[in-house]
Amino acid sequence: MQAKALRVVCLAVALLAVGVPLFGHHGSNPNYAWDKRITVNGVVTEFAFSYPHVSIYFDVKDDKGNIQHWSSELGPTPIMMRNWGVGWSRNAIKPGDQISLTCAPTKIPSTTCQGKKIIVNGKEMPLSDPKGGEAKE
Repeated sequence: MQAKALRVVCLAVALLAVGVPLFGHHGSNPNYAWDKRITVNGVVTEFAFSYPHVSIYFDVKDDKGNIQHWSSELGPTPIMMRNWGVGWSRNAIKPGDQISLTCAPTKIPSTTCQGKKIIVNGKEMPLSDPKGGEAKE
């Protein structure tokens, strides 16, 4: 009987250990001003096609010509993978590429945003789900 109880406890702990991180990455969602959009233009420094969201890092010149280091999450990785047939891949964006990113800024001004539309070297790359609708965070 004790062995069965121990297995149940171990299973419950394992499920919690696996399940909790799945919800954790959405902790930043309240930080974005979802009702606003800004467009920033810059040069890519890094592109990370990783889970749970694809991320892009880029340099933007401000009004005074100073370089600002920006970062943005793009779509959820599974949705981006569905878009492989229309241009996305792990190598779709490279350091040095020119981008124009329309995004939801943070509520407190910063150089972090949530990408909603991206143009890479003059070509728009889809961020929405190919099955319809905007990619959800």
